Amino acid sequence: LRAENAQLRVENAMLKERIKVLELKNKQNSKNSHMPPSSDLYKTKKIKSAFTRKQNKNSGGQKGHEGKTLDKVEFVDEVIVLEPKRCQCGADLTKVKGVIIETRQEFDIPPQEIRIIEYQRKECICPYCQAITAGHFPNHIQAPTQYGSTIKAVCVVMSVNYKIPLAKIVQLMEDLYKIRINESSIINWLKQSYNLMKPTEDQIKDHLLNSKLVHADETGVKINGKNYWNHVVSTDKLTHQFINEKRGQKAIRSEASILPYYKGILVHDCWSSYFTLEQVKHVICGAHLIRELNALIEDKSKWAFRFQKYLLELHDSPIAKNKKNKKQILLDYNKILRQGIHEEPPPRRTSYRGRIKNSKGLNLINRLIKYKESVLGFAFSNLIPFTNNQAERDIRHCKTKQKVAGCFRSLEGAKYYMRISSITITLRKNSVNVLDWIKSLFAEGIFTLPLT
Repeated sequence: LRAENAQLRVENAMLKERIKVLELKNKQNSKNSHMPPSSDLYKTKKIKSAFTRKQNKNSGGQKGHEGKTLDKVEFVDEVIVLEPKRCQCGADLTKVKGVIIETRQEFDIPPQEIRIIEYQRKECICPYCQAITAGHFPNHIQAPTQYGSTIKAVCVVMSVNYKIPLAKIVQLMEDLYKIRINESSIINWLKQSYNLMKPTEDQIKDHLLNSKLVHADETGVKINGKNYWNHVVSTDKLTHQFINEKRGQKAIRSEASILPYYKGILVHDCWSSYFTLEQVKHVICGAHLIRELNALIEDKSKWAFRFQKYLLELHDSPIAKNKKNKKQILLDYNKILRQGIHEEPPPRRTSYRGRIKNSKGLNLINRLIKYKESVLGFAFSNLIPFTNNQAERDIRHCKTKQKVAGCFRSLEGAKYYMRISSITITLRKNSVNVLDWIKSLFAEGIFTLPLT
């Protein structure tokens, strides 16, 4: 009975621990874990983030803000004069001269019609030497009949930037311009864009390698039912993405990645594979730490509450003040983590198999101790941001694409999408009109980006 009682006590402790783990997992959301915000879609209770900037502003337009409205223009395309026909007494007014008392203007799109250009190649006989000389078609005119660069650019932008499925692009072009384009034609234009944009992608990669600080992240992508990973490296002016079937070192060190050759500051979310890059200075995303601390705070962790408050106060404190108080800041950092080690339960076994496991809190403390310099980088440099939001914003479009299309049908199609979206995101960051640039790419072969 004593032996059986001892065994039941062990099983009871393990089951309690397992229940606690499952309860914590059930409480996870985008504010206390790495789960995406889309997972909170059907939550009835609004989730409040601990990392929110304090704003003393009312909603809507602020005082002194100049509103934008539709202003009247001096020159119009058509004038319609609304003349009265008869007076209220019944008299005919059609021949009575009147005056304009009020004007109103309507801004609208004219009926869309396709414009067809015929190129006629002319041949002449020289009157002196009798040699026959003929004119030359422009480089982009390759067939007896073909679609122009504007139609190609519009379809590419609708597919990549606006995530419209191919069948809907076909229908939209028919509704707008009365032309029926094959889906295979749009696929060919995407492939053509992909090939033409290779020099542009190389230009972006060169600029990223020369940047002082870059952001990196990765997200899962479904391709024909199989899991792949979209990797991104970006700044506020540049974006580079590539697809790989791996998430870790094999992808980060692959031929498509620039990270093995980068030697500046790398901001990421503490994914262990990034730390194998020894030539960079690592910075850990503070927003990810805040979310992990939120989960511990919900489980009544005192040290997590103190450390979260410590980080947020550092974030709001001026850099000059932090540099002046650096010694005290480091002492407070170590003090809170020492208290956390005493608060967290010791490693325990949660199942009959496997090794003894640390609690989530203890694992986080060990990471914070190991990567202290990477965690506190933002506090002592104006160059280093608190979060990795730049990379997360640049990679979020993949989730939108999957919500619309479900998944990519082929690896080739996913590669087309990633390269083209990298270019278009970079164009928008540099205030360049995407449609005009892609039109020039098709018509004139202009590959360089006007980067600021």
